[in-house]
Amino acid sequence: MKFKQYILNEGSGAVRGLDVTEEEMIEVLRKRCKPFLQERDKNLFLFRGTRKFRNSENPMQIVKPRTNRKPKDTDPEIHEMLDEKFKEKFGWYARSEGVFCHTELMEARKYVGFNADNVYLFFPVGRYKYVYNPYIEDIYNELPESAFDYSYVDDLVNSLMRNYKETGLSELTQGDSVEMMFKCNYYYMIHYPTYYNYLMRSL
Repeated sequence: MKFKQYILNEGSGAVRGLDVTEEEMIEVLRKRCKPFLQERDKNLFLFRGTRKFRNSENPMQIVKPRTNRKPKDTDPEIHEMLDEKFKEKFGWYARSEGVFCHTELMEARKYVGFNADNVYLFFPVGRYKYVYNPYIEDIYNELPESAFDYSYVDDLVNSLMRNYKETGLSELTQGDSVEMMFKCNYYYMIHYPTYYNYLMRSL
């Protein structure tokens, strides 16, 4: 197999569909996502809800992450405060550079109107970083709607940040419900309803 076709050299936010067989899919994942597959618990899959690929006939997508993500619901000022805290603690802007995914299927479905057809399995390619708080399902639920009281919000953000960590993926299981942010050069997305059972058996 020529693995060059399974990498992406385009700019931030670029997407390409990959027309692969199931056997090729497994081979690509084992080759390109080896660090992730080795670190995660065998039964742990990460889910990501998106409508971006709803018209695609390709079973597998390769995506170049955006590095300037804008919040859809979080107050922009709070978003920037969080980003600065992540940069200070972990060395990168997890809110704007990170790819959001979840260990819990239902949490990923929330972002696409609970439509499982718009849920994908997330696989970071090559080296990656990640951060998560084992006590937080969705940080949006922990935040006020706006930074109306800067001192209060700053104290709240500092409190939330205390439990964020950048290790421990191997300790998470499918029973956990954790929001994660990954930093990687690019990643694969595989349609959950179609391939979840197959990947469970094959990886």
